[in-house]
Amino acid sequence: MKEWLIEQEKIEKDKNNGIIQEKEKEKDQYVDKDVDEGVSSVSEFALNLALSSLALLALNQDNHEAIIDGNGIKIAVERIMQVAEHGHALGINIISSVDLLVHLLAFGSIDTQQQIQNSISLETLIKLKDDQYIGNEIQKLINAYTNPQEMKEYIQQRRNIERTI
Repeated sequence: MKEWLIEQEKIEKDKNNGIIQEKEKEKDQYVDKDVDEGVSSVSEFALNLALSSLALLALNQDNHEAIIDGNGIKIAVERIMQVAEHGHALGINIISSVDLLVHLLAFGSIDTQQQIQNSISLETLIKLKDDQYIGNEIQKLINAYTNPQEMKEYIQQRRNIERTI
């Protein structure tokens, strides 16, 4: 009889463990889902922050090699191409990508300018300039794409004005 009671207790414990394990699995699924959703939104925020930081660093040509080696051009172009192919998505903010490319074009070497021009076509940019959300930013990129020296002078003038304010 004692052995039977011990066996029944084991069965009951196993059942309880099974129920607890199932509940833990369910909880983990919800937590994983929340974490995944949080990570994707954090990743978008982090990516925009990183691209904005790179855009500021790109004002100094000494940083261009590191930006290019770190796939800065590739990532910025991919984000712009996503919008060109799929339309403006509220979850994707490409202004920091545009700023990065504008600064690389304006302050970059001829090789850097050529690399960007080989990565994204002027036709793609022209297609995007009518977008109500990003049209003005794309126009800046088109100006830098077609006349980097003029854009460099414009940025320098704007920075000088900002310093005096």
